[in-house]
Amino acid sequence: MDIQFRTRDLCLEAEDELKARRAYGTAIGRKYLKAIQFLESCETAQEIREARSWRFHALEGSLKGFYSIDLNKEKGIRLRVSFPNGLGGTLLCVELVDRTHHRKGS
Repeated sequence: MDIQFRTRDLCLEAEDELKARRAYGTAIGRKYLKAIQFLESCETAQEIREARSWRFHALEGSLKGFYSIDLNKEKGIRLRVSFPNGLGGTLLCVELVDRTHHRKGS
């Protein structure tokens, strides 16, 4: 799957473990890199969906059209992604790492 990043920082963090660890802490930084490697290895959204350990799921409400992948379920930290060409496309956009989409009203 081809990956584009919403920000330059997300791209740099995906290329450099030290930058990822500085941005998110050691455990989440490593998990972020693993998630990016996993996403790069997938050819379709269906492959991502079938990997149950990442808990790939669609978001609702104001975040409809975005999808989430767990980086740390206990802390509620997720990788938010989108598919600019639809779920059938081979382009995935990494939007951000967040914990906000589980708050009420967001």
